[in-house]
Amino acid sequence: MSARRVVWIIVLAICAASASALSAFSAASAAAQSAALRWAGDPEGGAPFVEADPSHPDRLVGFDVEIAELFARALGRSTEFVNIRFESIDQSIIRGDADVGLSGIEDTPARRATLAVSMPYYEFREVLSVREADAGRVHSLADLRRRKVATLGGTIAYEILLRAQQEHGLEPISYEDDVHP
Repeated sequence: MSARRVVWIIVLAICAASASALSAFSAASAAAQSAALRWAGDPEGGAPFVEADPSHPDRLVGFDVEIAELFARALGRSTEFVNIRFESIDQSIIRGDADVGLSGIEDTPARRATLAVSMPYYEFREVLSVREADAGRVHSLADLRRRKVATLGGTIAYEILLRAQQEHGLEPISYEDDVHP
């Protein structure tokens, strides 16, 4: 067999394999587009991003509910909510339990190392909130030496408290959700 004929056979085999792969990819892509966009969130730790509607507790409302619906609509898909505890959303995405994680997820270096993150769609900053009676004497974390200070676990705020434990001697407390401290 001539070298030219061998080259043509190889080219035809590659084309046939590519067409078969493209057909399989197209079928998988069509199936994915018809499937619901599964989004993970925590209605307890995620309020007000996602929470039960007070008037209809079986329905979810919130900023991330609307964001998920916009994503799905742009993809020609419906949404399916996957209820995951806030601190487990990243692991849920990695396992494939859901397609995307919401609930006010923050962009951190650790998260970027394991997941693809979107551009921010909500900007915030951390603030220290104290009782009105303590407002005259508590102005920073340094003023809370030997005191318990709590926030939602798995957040930038909790990472700040962990650093402040070393720097200022406060005791960080981590809550699993922002409804049941």
